[in-house]
Amino acid sequence: MLIKSTWRKSVPFAMTAGLLALTACSSGGDSGSGASESAPAGASASLPAIDPWAPLPEKTTISIFKVEPDGDPSFLALPEGETLTDNRYITDAEKKFNLDIQFPVVVKNAGAGDKANLMIASNDITDVMTVSYTQYRQMVDNDMLADLTQVYNSTFAP
Repeated sequence: MLIKSTWRKSVPFAMTAGLLALTACSSGGDSGSGASESAPAGASASLPAIDPWAPLPEKTTISIFKVEPDGDPSFLALPEGETLTDNRYITDAEKKFNLDIQFPVVVKNAGAGDKANLMIASNDITDVMTVSYTQYRQMVDNDMLADLTQVYNSTFAP
């Protein structure tokens, strides 16, 4: 059961980190690098082939809007010395993907919606957030999100 639980926790984080890594890698590509020769079948010639599980070439900082459970998080049974924002999973992800993961916003669940609304209204959002559909639509309507379609199609859906 431990493996299944770890798998459920690590897959969404790894996918998010991978997509962020892809965005970071694809934005500074060299057009003369021969990307069209190494791109997966059906991929755009403008993006190089990318291994989504490889570390980034340079340290990249990502900011995460962290929502903690209401009340005492002791039910999570974290090992001694670890917290929800400083634990072995964060440390391993930072090492594996060459990331600097920061949590500039940490709120309890009850106040998360209001805090997210304020951040969206002020156009001051973190790189990673959990939002409602209404908040998502506000972000889309205000051009606050990056379109990752090309990156996704060239990397995850060859």
